[in-house]
Amino acid sequence: MSRPTTSHETGTAVRGESPPGLVRVAVSAFFFVLGLGFGSWVVRIPDVQHELGISKGSLGAALLAVTVGSLVGMPLAGWLGTRMDGAWVLRVSGAVLAVSIALPPYATDWWTLALALIVVGVGNGALGVAMNVQGSLVERTLDRPVMSSFHGVFSIGGLVGSLGGGAVASAGIGPRAHLSATAAILLCLTLAAGSRLLSSPPDRDNAAPVLVRPTKTALIGGTVAFCVLFGEGAVSDWSAVYLKNDLSAAALAGMGYAAFAGAMAAGRLAGDRLAAAVGPRRLVIYGGCIGTVGITSVVLIGHPLATVVGFGLMGLGLSVVYPQVVSAAGATGGKDTAPDTAIAAVSTIGYFGFLIGPPAIGGLAQMTSLRWAFLLVALCSVLIIPLAGRALTATAPGRDASG
Repeated sequence: MSRPTTSHETGTAVRGESPPGLVRVAVSAFFFVLGLGFGSWVVRIPDVQHELGISKGSLGAALLAVTVGSLVGMPLAGWLGTRMDGAWVLRVSGAVLAVSIALPPYATDWWTLALALIVVGVGNGALGVAMNVQGSLVERTLDRPVMSSFHGVFSIGGLVGSLGGGAVASAGIGPRAHLSATAAILLCLTLAAGSRLLSSPPDRDNAAPVLVRPTKTALIGGTVAFCVLFGEGAVSDWSAVYLKNDLSAAALAGMGYAAFAGAMAAGRLAGDRLAAAVGPRRLVIYGGCIGTVGITSVVLIGHPLATVVGFGLMGLGLSVVYPQVVSAAGATGGKDTAPDTAIAAVSTIGYFGFLIGPPAIGGLAQMTSLRWAFLLVALCSVLIIPLAGRALTATAPGRDASG
């Protein structure tokens, strides 16, 4: 498992010249970059599929290339984090993700699309680990829960990207011009925010090993994260295709993911307060139940408007789960597991769900239908409920894990 090293593990002093408020904004910007990039890409997937003339199964196989790239990006970010400043790793990861978003629409066949998505995967994997580690460092520096708000900003980015992408597509602007302009915006945001991060140089005299075995707690937390991100990846890549091609609702194609991302943003922005009110464990259980109801309605009803509402309910329910698991992982540090190691483990296992979800849905859709393939997402949502209590075994900053 990739293992970033920070001052909390090595004893090296953290250097941060920016005020805490600006640091929090800077880290939020990287979450926004990832959300905006993927939100912009997912609404153009049907266009790229149409231009290349590939089937659902071929598209699902191409999306598997993102997994391959992330398998490189996640451990690479961890390896660099043991040898270089974590802020530098985050800046570079953000730049790679930003540039990669422009590549898929320039593909000329299945192979070049797969190669482009490998690069997207490298950026996604590296940025996903690096920004969560930096977010945990900010949370511990402020000594109060802010992780849910970071993930809320990611969801806002996804909402802006999907709504903006849908509007751009409706205006007749092609995916090449759209995603190239998006990449330029993301790169500017990365460069602007990169100068305000917390610097945490590694202790080279006591460098930690790059690969460590995750603890049982991290594995359980990672499984919950996997279930959440499996559903998120499936909705991000297949909701527009389902609404446009299967339900013949081209006008609502971008609204499925928009409803999902919008509800997820609202839930995450309120997540820290909700956890304080009912307790993280109970909140995660409630979230799993609501998410299950939402995606099940998508499968059983099969109506365009009901599908949009179902995706929204799913986003609202799952919104609070992943931030609580990551925050709890950051509070489990001890003599055997440092906070950053636990976060890297949970994040890495979780992102496998985000990456495996789309090709798994595509493969099952090829055998049955896209509608019934979403039952895999329902199964993952159900699994969150019994695992919640064991995943949240430690308190996050300023929270009571009971409930």
